[in-house]
Amino acid sequence: MSRLRIELTNGLTLLYALKRSYLTTGKSLTITTCILLTGFLSLLTSSFGSAYSIGLLISLGLLFALLLNLTLLPILLLLLYKK
Repeated sequence: MSRLRIELTNGLTLLYALKRSYLTTGKSLTITTCILLTGFLSLLTSSFGSAYSIGLLISLGLLFALLLNLTLLPILLLLLYKK
């Protein structure tokens, strides 16, 4: 949303600003989430039940957060954004 605000202050339309911010920050969000998922998914190899559960829950939370950030957030911004 910060990147969207920067793009809008540069005088771009909402749709074009959203597209530019999606393309620039979407890559970094995806890469960061993949790195974090790799670390937390390694907990799934643990035989300790609590570590396994924590790794699974955090990994699922990160994955769903990424999917919602990349799909639902742009839709909500298009529908609800007011100048």
